[in-house]
Amino acid sequence: MRSYLALFLLFLTRVSAFPTQPGSCNEDNPLGGFHLTRAPSATEGSGGIGDGGFELVFGDVPLFDMAGVVNVVEANEMIELRVLSSNTDGFFRGFLIRISDFGDMIDDATMILQPRDSDAQRLGACNSMNIPSLAHTQNFNKTSIVGFFEYPMPVSENPIRLEVTVVVANNAGEGSVWYYSDFRLEVDSEVTSPPTRSPVNIP
Repeated sequence: MRSYLALFLLFLTRVSAFPTQPGSCNEDNPLGGFHLTRAPSATEGSGGIGDGGFELVFGDVPLFDMAGVVNVVEANEMIELRVLSSNTDGFFRGFLIRISDFGDMIDDATMILQPRDSDAQRLGACNSMNIPSLAHTQNFNKTSIVGFFEYPMPVSENPIRLEVTVVVANNAGEGSVWYYSDFRLEVDSEVTSPPTRSPVNIP
């Protein structure tokens, strides 16, 4: 009886964690648990966030996740970032924004991304690996989330990666519906205008 109770409590713990935060901080596929079993395509998602009618905006400038495009932002400048639905009837329930390929010169990299309010949080699984992140706190329908980005130094030789995962559904009735995009950012010492987009060759 005790073993059954322990397994039941473990099941509840695993399931109840996902409505209040992502399942993991894994690169490329931060989803876990039932996301990977509810739909045959769950391991690859449903495309980029633009395919789901969502966009990432820095200041007032939408960023591009196309191959060969680097988005240029300014160092030591707090920039408002938003993930939002570009469709009037669109919504999402979960999300994870994380930064990778930023080197090892920043003692506390988790401060690069900051939540604005209680709709976002830094994910504990990312914090433990010194990875900047923003994640959902509840799985209710939402049309946008807001946070802040501030990078403490210029980075131009190797653009950093800003990965965005947006979850629309993860339940038995709707299945697993989520979108993932990988943005490249070059951080300059001075940018005379809002974030710009520079075509460069990315291996």
